[in-house]
Amino acid sequence: AENAELKKRVQAWAGAKPVLELDPAAVVPSRFANRIDFEGIDFARFKEEVRAAGGNVQPIKVVPFPAQPGRYQIVYGHRRHRACAELGLKVRAIVDEGLDEQRQFVEMERENRERKSLSAYEQGVWYLRAMTPRNQLTEGSDLEGWGLFDGLRALADAIGQDPGNVSKACRIARLPAVVLDAFPRRTDIQFNWSTKLARAFERDAAGVIERARRIAAQRAAGRGMDAKQTCSELTFESSAQAEELKPSQVQISLPNGLGLATVITSKEGATSVLFSRELTAQQRDQLVEALAHAFR
Repeated sequence: AENAELKKRVQAWAGAKPVLELDPAAVVPSRFANRIDFEGIDFARFKEEVRAAGGNVQPIKVVPFPAQPGRYQIVYGHRRHRACAELGLKVRAIVDEGLDEQRQFVEMERENRERKSLSAYEQGVWYLRAMTPRNQLTEGSDLEGWGLFDGLRALADAIGQDPGNVSKACRIARLPAVVLDAFPRRTDIQFNWSTKLARAFERDAAGVIERARRIAAQRAAGRGMDAKQTCSELTFESSAQAEELKPSQVQISLPNGLGLATVITSKEGATSVLFSRELTAQQRDQLVEALAHAFR
């Protein structure tokens, strides 16, 4: 009976990964490491929590180097490893020998999402490198790709993220360095600025770059803007030129009881039409004819 109980207890731990206390110097960052910001108040507070606890309460995860016994590479937990290293503490780590590179990437992404979220820029760079063929340079960067996923959809499916969010992060990472460096820190750029920054650059790349250089020069002279003000200036939101870029609107009355249509034309020449009511298929045909006549 005692043997049966002991066997049951052993079976309960089948497949469990060992947790070791490692010298941080024997642990190196993953080549997929996605954090670039280990400064500021947030990290200082986190490091103090680690110091007060005598180490990292939640273990990091590592994989061993096959040809280097006693050496490990981080899968996730770079902040915890960095804090322990700076404090001179051992780092508690789960050792997992069965993870391929793609699985390491997925586990790192999901673990980070549950803890301290990455900035939009950090995520964008990370995603672009994962989608770029191995050893090829990513678009607009001197960083080499890892060749882990064949396109945005495959990446989004693997990490369980909305493709739209992946795309927003990539748009930010693709901005030229001169634009990114106009911000106090690249990690200050927010997800919801992605579309307007990308559109502003597509609309007037030279103008955005010129404003970015001016903002950077002002910051170097001690007159810098915060991140939100920088975004507004780069996208004309706080500039007198914003008024010049407003689209023109013309409202016309349509025949045959179709009501009103508002025709909006942007400075780039794109035209859209807003209707005051829902139309049937026949009415839409009449509308097309009416608009064609109105703009001859």
